[in-house]
Amino acid sequence: MRVFSTQNNTNVAAYGNNIANINCPKYSFSKKYCCDIASENVLYDNASFTQLVHFLSVKNVRSQLYKNASTNTENNGASYSFSDNLRQEAIQDGINYEFFVRVVLAGLEIIRLLHVQHPLLYESFGIGAGGDCSSGADLLAEAIFRKFLLPIYSIDSEESGFLRSDVQSPYTIVLDPLDGSSNFKSNIPYYGASLALCDANGRVCEACVINYVSREISYLNDRLLTIVSNPCVFMLDSTRFYVPFESLDSDNKTSSRSNSSYSLPYQPIDFSSLFHRQFSNDSSSDSYATIKQMCNTIMETQTYLPLFNQDLMQLLFQHKVITCRFEPNYAYPVLECGIFEKASHHPDLVALLLECGLKFRSLGATALSLGFSFRYLFVLLPSSVRKYDGMAGFYLAQNQNIKGNINEYLQAIPSMKKYFDNQRYIIISVNSQIVDTLSNAVIH
Repeated sequence: MRVFSTQNNTNVAAYGNNIANINCPKYSFSKKYCCDIASENVLYDNASFTQLVHFLSVKNVRSQLYKNASTNTENNGASYSFSDNLRQEAIQDGINYEFFVRVVLAGLEIIRLLHVQHPLLYESFGIGAGGDCSSGADLLAEAIFRKFLLPIYSIDSEESGFLRSDVQSPYTIVLDPLDGSSNFKSNIPYYGASLALCDANGRVCEACVINYVSREISYLNDRLLTIVSNPCVFMLDSTRFYVPFESLDSDNKTSSRSNSSYSLPYQPIDFSSLFHRQFSNDSSSDSYATIKQMCNTIMETQTYLPLFNQDLMQLLFQHKVITCRFEPNYAYPVLECGIFEKASHHPDLVALLLECGLKFRSLGATALSLGFSFRYLFVLLPSSVRKYDGMAGFYLAQNQNIKGNINEYLQAIPSMKKYFDNQRYIIISVNSQIVDTLSNAVIH
């Protein structure tokens, strides 16, 4: 098999049973694949990754590439295909592990935090930088992200505003640590986090949205955009690694970890123990002082952060703390409902949608709805979307059909697929016909 690169116009493949170092110019990957194909000439120029996968799969070389591909199964019993293995390899190579692994570990801790259900999490503590009331859960979730992210990134947070990095960094993360906090406080299971990594010019180059309830991450960066159109979805398993909070303070920290079934280099905090210890030591403190002290305690555990490198990310995948979830192509006839955020504020449009026979749900977490919008029939938003929701959400949705007033995001996301006008609403859908139908309903 011959594979040609447009970058250097040289043959970068081997023949027969040799190892072929496939240089994919479109997305700058080099992966080694064992190819038992003779006398096949393939011009690999700007063909998509899926075309390469199709060519290899029809030649039935999966046994040479992955000895156990046919038996590679997940916990739910679903087997990975040959193309899934290739796709996962390419996706993992495209991940910025420095950002992604920090977000994953922070997300795991926050998932544990929100399962504590302590009354302090539901208490309100004033208005945050984004204009909404900040709860205890908001502030503690922000502290966890601060612990993981501030060592190398600055943060523009909905709760505290701009937080400068511990080092001089050109990157700023636009953060909503708890999108859908009213849902959380009301026991409605639809809330998560939104993170957009922006460069010195304010352009989004990487983003993710975490669903704390389903434990899913919708993730995309500029490099992955060359091989995928929709965001990559990952499942998090917070039970795969864990150690009590007390051991983080103990002198036996190393031996405690060595007894772990996986011996991973970092374990999330046990917040049940943290709450118990905090209230046992100082039951007379007011709630705000308690929250502040707990945030400081969380930041102190920054001492135990691991090295964020490729090896750590591979370890997390190996032990299935992170697993890829390959999404189907959701067909229009199968999908029955869309999402209309803040529908209660727009009764006129609600009536129009009902007249058009378009069902919808109003879920109350804009970033989550945007980040996973490729799954839904449509997402309908008011024209004003705050940056804490929109920067990550629109970046993740950029390859869908978007119509409405999105002008304020075009500088931050110049690659966004768009056609905009002066409508009062923003309409997003994989299906352009749905966008046109909704647009006509809004106009008339």
